Amino acid sequence: MAPIGSDKPAGGRPARWTAVAGVALILAVSVATWWLVGPQSYEAPPKPATMAERVGGAVAVVVAVAAAVALVAAARTGRMDLRWRPTVAALSLAGVLGGAGLRYWAAWPAIDLFFIGPLGLPLLVYALLRIPPYDPPPRR
Repeated sequence: MAPIGSDKPAGGRPARWTAVAGVALILAVSVATWWLVGPQSYEAPPKPATMAERVGGAVAVVVAVAAAVALVAAARTGRMDLRWRPTVAALSLAGVLGGAGLRYWAAWPAIDLFFIGPLGLPLLVYALLRIPPYDPPPRR
């Protein structure tokens, strides 16, 4: 039985898929937010989304939901190091702000400069400070 909060299953090998799910969640959340916000423009009607944008956005939503479900399941079964939760959550929130910021930048640059930047930078600093220390596996 693996210790609670460890990312190692009963066999002793680390569960690498939890790291892959965390990275997938962080990346997919920003793309999904960018797609869900949609084009923003106050000067002209926005252009309809291309097929690549629609497919990429839909895939990003599916990947983000699947990765979140996988991380919750890993945390409940003890296969994920729980010290990573604040880091993944902060980076996911920064991804949401970044995805929305990329859409709003063309229409309202002041939103990025005065709202998204001051919120996103502290989230990134917090995430960097919350990275748990590396615990090397014991030598055999």
